[in-house]
Formats: sequence, structure tokens, C-alpha cells
Amino acid sequence: MQPNGGLAWNQNKSIIATTDDYSKLKFNPDYATQSGPMLVINEKINPKFLERSDSFKIRNGVGIKDQTLYFVISNTAVSFYQFTQFFQQQLKVQNALYLDGSISSAYIPPLKHADSFFKLGPMLAYIDTQNYQKD
Repeated sequence: MQPNGGLAWNQNKSIIATTDDYSKLKFNPDYATQSGPMLVINEKINPKFLERSDSFKIRNGVGIKDQTLYFVISNTAVSFYQFTQFFQQQLKVQNALYLDGSISSAYIPPLKHADSFFKLGPMLAYIDTQNYQKD
């Protein structure tokens, strides 16, 4: 499903944009990933999503608002449209990108959330260096 998009960031800035828009930017990321489809594009729900879709899965994605990234995983199986509504209406993000479905997992110790359903390939991780102890 189109359009695809990218998530990129460096020390100063984070970006979520459609692949076409990203290719026009002069941005030098430290890290980036491509995925899709875009969920929210310029604060609007991707028009390809059907409000009455019968495709329900555990889904995860990332949105951006005022240079803050919001990583979200659904607790129950949801449609693309329902998942996207959360980003648009609750988080009020400018853009959001779908990362994965069906095999979505998250490990978030402060929330006591630790999925171990599937073997994972690519992953994104955040390490709080303030609580990191060097040996």
C-alpha cells in the first residue's frame, strides 16, 4: 500500500516523510529506516485506508509532533484506519509511519510490557544513557 515513507534522525532533528518527499530533502541522518505505508500525511489519514476494513492485526508505528517521536504498538488487533485514528486524533501528529504488523513486539520495562511472541529481525531501540552503568 502506498505511499511508503521514511523515518530518519540525527543529533538535531527527526523526520517522518513520504519516500517522495524525503528524497527531495537535504537532510543528513545518522539513522534511517524505510517502511510503509504512511499512516498520517500532513495531519490527514492516508486516503487508502478503509474505515470498515476487516483486516485486524497487532500493529506498530511511529509518529512525529514538534520533533518528538511517538512509538506506538496496539494492545489488541486493530485495522489500519483505527490505528491511524489514534495517531491523528489522540497524539495529533503531523506525520506517522507504519512499521510492522502481525509480528509486532515491544519491550518497555517502565510499562511492564514485554512481548516475546516472535523472533525479531530489524528493531529500533532507545537506551536511556542517564541510567546506563558503564563497567
